[in-house]
Amino acid sequence: MKLRMRLSRFPWIVLLAFVLAACASTSSKLASPYVVEVEAGKAVNPTEDGRAAPVQVTVYELSSRQAFDHADFFALFERPREALAQDLLHLEQFVLQPGESRSIERPGKLEAKWLGVVVAFRDIDNAGWREVVALPEPVSTNIYKIWQFSPREETIRFMVDRKEVSLKDREKPFFPKIF
Repeated sequence: MKLRMRLSRFPWIVLLAFVLAACASTSSKLASPYVVEVEAGKAVNPTEDGRAAPVQVTVYELSSRQAFDHADFFALFERPREALAQDLLHLEQFVLQPGESRSIERPGKLEAKWLGVVVAFRDIDNAGWREVVALPEPVSTNIYKIWQFSPREETIRFMVDRKEVSLKDREKPFFPKIF
């Protein structure tokens, strides 16, 4: 009888030990991946006669936004590594034609906190050429040790229209991906 009672407790003890071991692991974080979508309007960057013209777009992945906020257009456009120093983690440049859009997929970095976008408009002195937004926060993984999930990929959309770049919207899927 005593042996039977001990044997019936054994699976519960093993299950409890497994759950406690899974929860006792060290806390870790995973960088949240994201997609940047930049869309140029059909009337972007107008010339003197009102025709739309292409624009150069630069996307900056930043650890801090302070240097980005205080730098002028020409420092960011011509010498970004000098202007941003250790705050600059990644940089991508591309040209958008009127009505065109471009997507950039990024895996994310734990130290990346901000995303900056600079657009080279023809009339830079009268343009809203800079936009900066917070990147998705890293995801803590210590509560998912038994069934591990990867962070959800957020989409960050920007609109470049006439003489201004602005955040259009952000979208994050409801369900996470499973490893």
